[in-house]
Amino acid sequence: MADLLTSLEVVDTFPTHDDGRHVIEMSGRVASYTGALTDARVGLVRDLAGAISPIALTDFEQVRARLDRMARRVPLDAPWQAKDAVRWDGRTFATWVERNTVTTGARRLFELATEAVWAAEPADVSLLPVLFYTHSGGGFNTLVGTGGGARQDRFHGGSQRIAELMSAELGPEMLRPRGPDRL
Repeated sequence: MADLLTSLEVVDTFPTHDDGRHVIEMSGRVASYTGALTDARVGLVRDLAGAISPIALTDFEQVRARLDRMARRVPLDAPWQAKDAVRWDGRTFATWVERNTVTTGARRLFELATEAVWAAEPADVSLLPVLFYTHSGGGFNTLVGTGGGARQDRFHGGSQRIAELMSAELGPEMLRPRGPDRL
């Protein structure tokens, strides 16, 4: 990715704001907290109690750990060759979360994380790419994290700037729609 960004002269990033208190709203209940939502600490549980029960947080953490263990079984160079790849690819992430969580709060946290990381609803994402991306990203907490995580930096002009610069470099001929016989 760094080579692509350098070749497009898009290395101008800035850190995602992560200081101060964060706010989370679940089912009309609001809570604020400091640090990462994925921190397993007593103060976080106390801060989030207004919106998320400690039981839901525990449920989420147990299922997240199971997801990380499964993700480590997906080969990064050929995810389709994982022992359970066909079964995992035939199941949505929503189905897996539903079958593995006990609480509505834990399911809602997975839904929020999926929307933030994959920009999709859990029902619209297959389990296999979730596992692959989780493994390649260093774990689910890294993917949803900010400081030191996948969302640590942002691009000036937005991430769409990469596609805009690539299309400008390719030129209009390469971007012209083609029929199936011209692909």
